[in-house]
Amino acid sequence: MTGNDIDERIKKHFATFDRAEFAGWLKKGLRDSYSPSRDSENPHPFDPVYPEIVYQDMVGDYVTVPDFLGRVYDKFFSDSGKQMFRGAIGDVLSSQINQTELTAEAFKDLIYLIPTVSAEESLDSLVSFEGETKSGKGDLYATLAVLRHFKPSKTVYEATERLADSSNFDEGYLFEVIGILVENQPFNTGNILRRFEPRIEKLRNSIPDDVKEREAFSRAKRDCFRRVSGITDVVQYGGTWLTQDYGPLKVK
Repeated sequence: MTGNDIDERIKKHFATFDRAEFAGWLKKGLRDSYSPSRDSENPHPFDPVYPEIVYQDMVGDYVTVPDFLGRVYDKFFSDSGKQMFRGAIGDVLSSQINQTELTAEAFKDLIYLIPTVSAEESLDSLVSFEGETKSGKGDLYATLAVLRHFKPSKTVYEATERLADSSNFDEGYLFEVIGILVENQPFNTGNILRRFEPRIEKLRNSIPDDVKEREAFSRAKRDCFRRVSGITDVVQYGGTWLTQDYGPLKVK
């Protein structure tokens, strides 16, 4: 069987999938990728697709799961299949909010798969998972990186807002959230800064009497200022807390 024959067989295999089948295939592959019982005699986790097929015309090996799945997506899925697969990523995340089927590594692969295939339709599910999961397997840093990856849109803005208001959110990432929100709605910068001012003040007052902690806060604020000032006009942020120098920090 030639390489073209194999490619056509795999395309036909995925052509029969609906969204639920894509979700099941993806979840099983992620679970099996990190299974302690996996050995060389078992089929590849994402059967019937193997690295030798996906990377046959390339120098180098399959490096990461998101890269591998991104290439499978480009090479073997139809346009309708791609749409269903992008939605299936969110379905897997939603199914795992109260489950522990997947490892933390598998969840990270799933999160970074979203920008790999531009699955903006799964951002809402990503934020629900990150904001609500009690598994301890979320990754706030990765989630914010994914949100920042996408072009400005109402979807990204609302997802970022919802993440910042979730029970799992770490206030140490407030400056990053402000930056993403301003990037998505620069015309709304003044309202964004006013909305988060009480939380920034509370964060500032919670910093212990530690030089490194205080420097980290000041550095994050400066970085936020540079980011905001590079996006919008000074009329939006001038005279706000972002441009003010803080006095001595309160000690806990």
